[in-house]
Amino acid sequence: MLCQQRTVLLFQFLSFIIFDPFIDLFITLCIVVNTLFMALDRHNMDQTTHDTLKLGNYFFTATFCIEAVIKLMAMSPKYYFQEGWNIFDFIIVVLSLIEIPLENVSGLSVLRSFRLVSQDFLLLFADDFYLPGRTKVAEGRGMIEVAL
Repeated sequence: MLCQQRTVLLFQFLSFIIFDPFIDLFITLCIVVNTLFMALDRHNMDQTTHDTLKLGNYFFTATFCIEAVIKLMAMSPKYYFQEGWNIFDFIIVVLSLIEIPLENVSGLSVLRSFRLVSQDFLLLFADDFYLPGRTKVAEGRGMIEVAL
């Protein structure tokens, strides 16, 4: 009984954290900055820039992975996978995790391109852009104005 109460308290605490508006804002900023980092990636760049972008990729992948895991625990898989944006986010996180050990394999930049296109899709073409906490931030095209 005590274990069940602690589990309920843990899930309530995780829900409180993941659905906080400031966490939503942080995740939105991470999406925008991650998109900028991926757009800066190019062929034949200097080692310092490459290392910076690589560390940024690790940071954003870890951030989005932690967000997905906490949200999955807070909502339970049954409800988490009923929302289209959560499925979309989960696919992007899985692709990002697959990309990390394969980053030195040539010809697999398709995964990175897909992530960039999918994030652009999220920012540009969504009619209603909802963040993880179901907070309506802006109409899709208005999001770019907010980001700029």
